[in-house]
Amino acid sequence: MSGSGRIQFSPALDKSKWLRGVLMLLFWLILQIALMVLGLIIFIQFVYFIISEPPGWLRRLSASCTTYIWQILRFLGFASDYRPFPFSDWPEGALDGDDPNSS
Repeated sequence: MSGSGRIQFSPALDKSKWLRGVLMLLFWLILQIALMVLGLIIFIQFVYFIISEPPGWLRRLSASCTTYIWQILRFLGFASDYRPFPFSDWPEGALDGDDPNSS
């Protein structure tokens, strides 16, 4: 405590850091669920692939789910401060022809 009577908080007591920690725990749990959902989508797509071709809506769902997982991983890895869904909109996801990162 300083002579002015004010309490000096250490950086460990910073509320924003604890909030980030709680959000990281929440997103880690959401990530586990999202990976299971994506696994189910992948299995269904493979069944469609064997029979004919996966429908467009299923491919778009898969693309948006993988984009969402990527957003969570970036947040958990401190690569981004962007808070994924439910704190922002659900991602669209890009298919092969729509991917801005492909050249």
